[in-house]
Amino acid sequence: MLTPLEVEQLRKEHEGYVVDFGVFLREKLLNREAVTLSKPIDPEVRAEMTNLLKMTGSMLLIAKRTEYDVLVNRQFSEMAAELRAAIQKANYNINELVLSKSLIPNLIRHVKDLKKSVFDLQKESTNIEVILYLLSCVSQIEERMKVFAGQYGISED
Repeated sequence: MLTPLEVEQLRKEHEGYVVDFGVFLREKLLNREAVTLSKPIDPEVRAEMTNLLKMTGSMLLIAKRTEYDVLVNRQFSEMAAELRAAIQKANYNINELVLSKSLIPNLIRHVKDLKKSVFDLQKESTNIEVILYLLSCVSQIEERMKVFAGQYGISED
């Protein structure tokens, strides 16, 4: 249980985030960064997404009901299996996208910190070949992560 003062502090910390307060709390509890979208979602798009989620939930319930051995024809059973698989895949993809939008920016920040540490180490070390190799590896990781983030519209910040 949280005290009213703790809830108030969390609500102040939540300011500026586009995600719902519950999502913010979950990400904070799991020690992940709650995703701040670069711009608010258009209300019409948000309404359509909400409708889609409601419809997907209903379809998932229908698919779950068809898991049991009931007297239905083969075509309906196959359709239900395909529907169940499609919903599970969509759910997985949505979860992966949400997770990547909080995970990837954190990884990019850590790679930048690692790169800075390698630069700092370069000033103190006499074994320049190892430092140059480490710097090359970190730079490759950083570039690949930026490309990946750019492909999926994930902000580095």
